[in-house]
Amino acid sequence: MRVCPFSQHRIGVKATIVRVEHVLAALAVTAALFVPAPAPPLAPSGCTPLTNGGKCYEPGELCRKSDHGASGVAGDGENIVCQNNDGWRWEPAS
Repeated sequence: MRVCPFSQHRIGVKATIVRVEHVLAALAVTAALFVPAPAPPLAPSGCTPLTNGGKCYEPGELCRKSDHGASGVAGDGENIVCQNNDGWRWEPAS
């Protein structure tokens, strides 16, 4: 038997091991709470331009004013162009 330096009580080796295991388990749970959230998925490579949110445009979606007349590549690899078709939209390139 030995004396616990924190409480001045006599404790056995098994009791010490159990207490250490509980402390380690509590630390593991605490550490798990601070794990950062996974990053949002990246847009597939090759699509351009990207939305303000970093995603690929698809045909039929509205264009930004700065993209009027621009061409690009949709998320599926299809060539697209920003045209005025009842509003400025990304349309399949002809």
